[in-house]
Amino acid sequence: MNQINNFDLLEWYCRGRRCWGLLISSKGDNDGRRNKRKGLALAAPWVVKDNFLFEDLLSGETVFVHFDTESMAREAFDQTVGDDGPSRLNDYNGPVRVYACLAGP
Repeated sequence: MNQINNFDLLEWYCRGRRCWGLLISSKGDNDGRRNKRKGLALAAPWVVKDNFLFEDLLSGETVFVHFDTESMAREAFDQTVGDDGPSRLNDYNGPVRVYACLAGP
């Protein structure tokens, strides 16, 4: 028996579709939905452009995001603040973190 995880699925999807993608999930700030909503918008500002994606992350889902170009995927990745703190394009340093894993073709 072999275990298949979300990272494997992301890599296979991106290779098969010849696209770029991110696997993202959020954590932190359990003080309430309003605080997490605000923190999520600051930790990954590109996510608020898509209400369905934003709500999925808000509810704690892990989400695959498909990008048409490498530059779009890298820009979203660089705007995302994870456990390592502020990122190259985002200086947010609050309690909400968004985990992001980047993959390409």
